[in-house]
Amino acid sequence: DTIFNFSIATDCFNINEVDEINTKINYHAFPNPFNDYTSIDVSDQSDNVSCNIYSINGNLVKTAVSVNGKITISRNVIVPGIYFGILQTKNKYLGSLKLIIQ
Repeated sequence: DTIFNFSIATDCFNINEVDEINTKINYHAFPNPFNDYTSIDVSDQSDNVSCNIYSINGNLVKTAVSVNGKITISRNVIVPGIYFGILQTKNKYLGSLKLIIQ
C-alpha cells in the first residue's frame, strides 16, 4: 500500500471564514488508492472535521464529516480518478490530501 502526500493552494477553493491556518499537520487516507472506501484519522482534533472532496477540475463532488475521530469516505457514485480533499473544522484549515479512486 502506498500513502500519497501533497499540498495545494487553498485559495483556489474559496475556503471562507478560516481564522487560523496550520499547514504543519499531515493527514493520510488509508487505503489510497481505494475502490470502495478510505479512512482519515483526525483523532488529534477536538472539533468535528469535514473533508470536502474536489475533482481535478475544482468541482465539489462530496463532503464527509468525522465520526469518533475518523472520516470515512465511501466511493458510492464517484467515478474513478484523482481527487483532492480539503480538511477543515468550522473555522480552521487543517490540510489537504490527494485521493485516488480506482
